[in-house]
Amino acid sequence: MSTDPHIISEANNMYRQLDEYPWDEDKEFQGGLSAILGPNPIPSQIFDLTLRAQCFYFSRKTTIPISFEGYKSYLLQKEIRHPVSEITEERSSKSPLNQNSADVQPGLFSLRTTSNRSAPYPPSFAHIIELITSNAPIPGIYDIPPTIVPEQASVATAPKRKKPWDK
Repeated sequence: MSTDPHIISEANNMYRQLDEYPWDEDKEFQGGLSAILGPNPIPSQIFDLTLRAQCFYFSRKTTIPISFEGYKSYLLQKEIRHPVSEITEERSSKSPLNQNSADVQPGLFSLRTTSNRSAPYPPSFAHIIELITSNAPIPGIYDIPPTIVPEQASVATAPKRKKPWDK
């Protein structure tokens, strides 16, 4: 299977435009992304959902179909060619997050800088993980015995329904 170098360069050019798009400044995209991610996004899905949303949004805006898998492989190749620290420095110098982070919702910039590290858990969650792995009791969770106490069992008061085959 051979691929035309012209098609590959067009795709790379399109992916470069998609990568350089000012996502943090596009309020419409940020609003849609926050609706997609919801109030409590799962850390493992944030990066993929953001990339999918970017591909969809950019494709709708430019009317050019964009392959999510192609864009993802483009980003992986780009990271292989340029270390993450170079990309981070380049983005941080262009990002509006440096000027006033309270006015701008963090978008892909903040996701790319943290995507290669392990997800930081809130202290309470990390504490719960530590309790589970050490088999320690977790506060607030009741130990339910596996036995049934016959005195506390309820008695059925409604008559039993007839089954269709009992007629």
